[in-house]
Amino acid sequence: MTFPGRGDLGAVKIRLRRDWSPTLVRTIEEAVTCDDGCEFYRAEATPAVGAVDGYGGPGPPYALLQGRFVGVAGGIEGEAPVVERGYACLIGKGPDFFIAVRSHEEWGRAHAVFGVVESGMETVDRIAEEFPRHRETWGQTNVTVLDEKLSFTTSIVRE
Repeated sequence: MTFPGRGDLGAVKIRLRRDWSPTLVRTIEEAVTCDDGCEFYRAEATPAVGAVDGYGGPGPPYALLQGRFVGVAGGIEGEAPVVERGYACLIGKGPDFFIAVRSHEEWGRAHAVFGVVESGMETVDRIAEEFPRHRETWGQTNVTVLDEKLSFTTSIVRE
């Protein structure tokens, strides 16, 4: 992932994990060449020690960077791994996804994990911790949303 017009941000490289989500990874490889419409819109910093949300888990904030891949849909295949820091996961059946800023044992195996940040986690951390944002409530969940959506482009590097 790269961020057009944002030379101050480094690239984020996600290694796709066919062993965890083969069909979803194939869909991503076929559909995701984001030149338009792919963006991050939610940035949740790491919660303070002891912070507890209305569901009994840590937060808010929820330690993630959330965005949207245009044209991607999928779901959990087999037994998904527990979300760890740096994992890229689909939300529901997509096209929304997140990159975990910290591990989330409390979520169990509820998300399809399709990749792991191989390099550029410092960019993810910077966006989640430092970019201007504001609070909103989605249903019963308090969230932290970027003041301005952050567009990104992607390319698939075949190894």
